Amino acid sequence: MIRYLRASIGIALASAVVAIILLQTGSFAGIDEAVRNFLRLSAGATTAPVWLHYGLVVLIALWVAWVVVDVPKFAGKLGIAALIMLQAPLLAYITSLFGLFLSPVAGVVAGLIAAGAGSLYARTDAGRRKEFLQTVFGQRLSDHSFDTLLRSEEPLNFSGVRMPATVIVFRIGNEDALEESLPTDAYRELVNAALETASDYLVSCGAFIELCDGCSVRAVFGVPLADAQHSEKAILAALELSGKMVEFNDAADKKWHGKVDYQIGLQSGDVTAGAFGSSRFASYCTSGEVVDIAIRLAAANQIYGTRVLVGPDAFLNAEHTVAMRPIDLFSSTDLAARVEIYEPLGAAEALDPVRKEVQDTFWKALILFREEQYREAEEGFRHITDLTVVDGPSEYYLRRIREIWAGGSAETVSHLTPLGTL
Repeated sequence: MIRYLRASIGIALASAVVAIILLQTGSFAGIDEAVRNFLRLSAGATTAPVWLHYGLVVLIALWVAWVVVDVPKFAGKLGIAALIMLQAPLLAYITSLFGLFLSPVAGVVAGLIAAGAGSLYARTDAGRRKEFLQTVFGQRLSDHSFDTLLRSEEPLNFSGVRMPATVIVFRIGNEDALEESLPTDAYRELVNAALETASDYLVSCGAFIELCDGCSVRAVFGVPLADAQHSEKAILAALELSGKMVEFNDAADKKWHGKVDYQIGLQSGDVTAGAFGSSRFASYCTSGEVVDIAIRLAAANQIYGTRVLVGPDAFLNAEHTVAMRPIDLFSSTDLAARVEIYEPLGAAEALDPVRKEVQDTFWKALILFREEQYREAEEGFRHITDLTVVDGPSEYYLRRIREIWAGGSAETVSHLTPLGTL
């Protein structure tokens, strides 16, 4: 915005100076006389004050320059600029009704010069930046993020750059069941409404929407604008989104007689951001293991009865500001190392006493489970189910303990599908 405003003011002032010089040197005298005759003003009619002429010239030049520089489409530039310049003859006609002559020629000339200079500027890299950003990002960024990119003096890099970021994946886990149980129109409307709710909220929190398909939304915090707090913002946004989806499902059940089983996964780390795709379809997005893990974490929610799961790097970045509890050890995508995954519970400073007790008790019970002290672990998990109406992870571990007592191997029962194979 500031970039284009500065350019518009410079173009407008230069155009106005040229038009005013031409006016003062009598270059428009012949045309002005023809205008007087057309308006049926006598030769002795009063000429408008100089300041009014100058003011009209500057105003039209500034208005035209701003439109031509700021409006991305050529047809839009041309149409609006023409309407602005028409104000000069319109004002000349209005003042003639009061016996006052206001030359429209200088204003039109200033507008034409400003339109030409603005069009030349709009063809430069700086002038094309807004149109280019709109083409690449569209509505996938918030207005604030878009304006920040527009103001930046740094050139846009689409060839690929490594950036620390947090990838968040929102998916609908029961799309098959919804598709079978709902009419086609109702199914499409419900899914689209859920995806739009997720997309709109994540964008409002500062995320960049890099993908939205028939059953999921993938967003990134920290790309294309670097953000040192990307992990914390992403986790808190995921928790808030989960709350909004509860409200969404209440309304959706009344309207479409169906609810979405939403699942959210996120992971932090270095991603490669740039233009990816083929000659037939390409877009600006991110790539790398971080994306892969976030996708798998979203799907893993169905195992534990959770809504949001967080990868280890996101946990490390936000553990002091977001309260979380460990859920399980999964294998990384290369199956070479185990990583802890977590469920966020809320902002650490605002965690209520019950949630705090759930966090502490679950952590202790999970350690006991891993040490194969199943009786003590069961007591801890059962205590959590007494504290809350439903706690998916506690129910999950209680089932595993029952399976072990039923004769299952602790080794085979205690480790489910590795993350890399989800």
